[in-house]
Amino acid sequence: MEEKDPSEEKNPSADIGFPGTAVKEELENKRKINDVIHQIIQIGEVDGSEISKQKIDRARNAYESLTEEQKGQIPKNIETILLQAEEKFIITAIYEDRHCYYKVINVKGKEAEVIRAKNPKSRKIRIPDQVKINGVCYRVTSVAKYAFSNNKKAVLATIGKNIKKIGKEAFRNCKKLEKITIKSRHLAKIGKNAFCGIAKSAQIKVPRKKYNIYKKMLAKKEQRGTVKIRF
Repeated sequence: MEEKDPSEEKNPSADIGFPGTAVKEELENKRKINDVIHQIIQIGEVDGSEISKQKIDRARNAYESLTEEQKGQIPKNIETILLQAEEKFIITAIYEDRHCYYKVINVKGKEAEVIRAKNPKSRKIRIPDQVKINGVCYRVTSVAKYAFSNNKKAVLATIGKNIKKIGKEAFRNCKKLEKITIKSRHLAKIGKNAFCGIAKSAQIKVPRKKYNIYKKMLAKKEQRGTVKIRF
């Protein structure tokens, strides 16, 4: 009787329906892609909370674990959801450094707004030129309305060189605030009552080349008539 060559024998798994290696890889590939899509959709409504951050981070990490070929199978509208969620979180979250709290107001332009002092009883208010947020440098271009109002201890305020706007009542009722230095040459707007209620003997120092313009801008902000504006 002629013996059969073992290499010619059928694979039993083919008869009983076991998936081959290629099929298993394809199923795993689909599982990974569907998992990423699910995690992105599960991000939901974004705010500045830690829960939102965790959902976004999980979705981003899952997406980055895919191969380039797998990423190409993620629908564009799903990728857009992830990108928009990341951007929205950046502009709704609150960040801090040693002196102040901040919000991002322009992601592409890399601009931030100072919203309040970290220590409301500090004697010195320092608004920096820039702040580092998640490893990215943002120019501090705005002081939020009411940002430092009713700080009864502050005697000195330094306003950084990138500030374009000071919100209304930003320094209102800082009764001991005697020295304010505005370094910015880009200041375009000062809100109503921004310096109302600062010390009677206060001096506001501005850049020499901007003296006339800034003096007019500061003229109707309700600070006392004894407050001096100089360069």
